[in-house]
Amino acid sequence: MLKREAWEQVCYALEPNYGEYSAAEKTNTASQIQKKWKGIRDTFVRELKKSHLKSVNSHKAYTYYDNLSFLKPIYESRIKRDEEDNEISLAADDDVKEDSDDSSSNDMPQAQIVNKNNDNNSRKRKHEDTFFKLLAEHVKNKKMQSVYNDPDRQFLLSLLPDFKSVDASVKFDLKYEIMSVIKRFKAFQ
Repeated sequence: MLKREAWEQVCYALEPNYGEYSAAEKTNTASQIQKKWKGIRDTFVRELKKSHLKSVNSHKAYTYYDNLSFLKPIYESRIKRDEEDNEISLAADDDVKEDSDDSSSNDMPQAQIVNKNNDNNSRKRKHEDTFFKLLAEHVKNKKMQSVYNDPDRQFLLSLLPDFKSVDASVKFDLKYEIMSVIKRFKAFQ
């Protein structure tokens, strides 16, 4: 439920007329957005893995790498777990090869593999839940930071009643003066 709601929020954020779409159009749009997101996310994860490799020093940075940095805590911990799991798996494989004469030792790695798969599935579900919570929070934060909360915009809108009360014959002069003041202050930057 949380996952579906999060994707719906993303669709509304990216498609202004999403609420007016038919059910089929909504499904199609959501599917396209999810595919696009998966490609962007997967590329980010590959770049993050490359940055963890010591042999890769110079390569062109992914365009959206900095924009997706909010995903780093999730994927860095996952990359570390995967590396640890690979080390454990390699060590277990070495132990199996050494003890291959004992028939009971062949049963143990199978049980370890099943448990490892269950652990990985559980971690994947937790990872997805965390990801969608983070994504939903990010979308909500973006909405809250909309132009309506911009203090400059609020200030200029507060001047609107006074501006409208100015006689039309001098309104052009007032606009010119305002633009001149803005231009003068821009020159200080």
